[in-house]
Amino acid sequence: MLRPFFDERIHTMNNQYCLPLGDPHLRAEVRRTWLRNSSAGQNIEVSLPDGSTHILNGLLSQANHKQAKGIGFLSVGLTLTPRSTGRAGRSLCLFATPGCAAACFADYDRLAWPKNKRVAVARTRLLAYSPEQFLALLMADLARQRTRAERLGVQLVCRLNVVSDVPLEREFPSLFASYPDVQFMDYTKDVRRLLNLERPTNYHLTFSRSECNESDCLRVLEAGHNVTVVFRKSPFPPTCWGYPVIDGDGSDLRFLDPSPCIVGLKAKGKGAREDRTGFVLDAASLPQPSIKYRPPSSLPHDRGSFVLTLPAKREVTA
Repeated sequence: MLRPFFDERIHTMNNQYCLPLGDPHLRAEVRRTWLRNSSAGQNIEVSLPDGSTHILNGLLSQANHKQAKGIGFLSVGLTLTPRSTGRAGRSLCLFATPGCAAACFADYDRLAWPKNKRVAVARTRLLAYSPEQFLALLMADLARQRTRAERLGVQLVCRLNVVSDVPLEREFPSLFASYPDVQFMDYTKDVRRLLNLERPTNYHLTFSRSECNESDCLRVLEAGHNVTVVFRKSPFPPTCWGYPVIDGDGSDLRFLDPSPCIVGLKAKGKGAREDRTGFVLDAASLPQPSIKYRPPSSLPHDRGSFVLTLPAKREVTA
């Protein structure tokens, strides 16, 4: 029994109503056809908001520029529509904030192309209206990509929420059990997902900072996990909140990062670079380590030393 993400009790930040997964009144909008020339053996025709239709024969996309930097792995991603402005009539980012919405990757680079947005809308509507077909298509896609990875002699890495934040570990727990050799990964602003001890072991999550979730960030760090922080420009500061900062732009393989630490990301796109909500941090505004010189004492061979003082870790408040 699927546990609906689009639960009728859940509303977005602007109170937009979210219909349940598999709503019987909407299932007629998704029709499945079988075509001989389909590589997956299955094509699904999805009705779009403008009255047109789009045929899906797969859900996963090839690695984007950042994912492709992960040498030694085959990376793929699932791109749905984000928050309530996602043009699919559904919000897949229940913890979206004005800052992250303005800086969203859904409006950056090739994800902003009209053709790619149309496909993302179709995928999202399939998930909302017919989750069983969505899961079947995703499973078939993963099987093909795993075969590719095996031929290449590398491990398959799948990012399930490229620009969304859907708790697929709750919607489709069988997905992770069916592919134990696939490394799934995501970023999330839902602290409950990250701190859930029953999360599948092959599903790695990194928490994402926004302009209003600092207390959750500190809870995550204290629990031994990592937090991404967007900085306006590089170089990144050596520490943040008393934790070391690493460069997260080198690759998207977050499951290889040491922990706990801050994963620094450079602001990309006009919306992020011009952010004034607090979502993007300026390194100069953060407390920095101080280095002081201690003069020699009266002890023999004491020539003095330099003392490094790190900023104190912030207290975690409920």
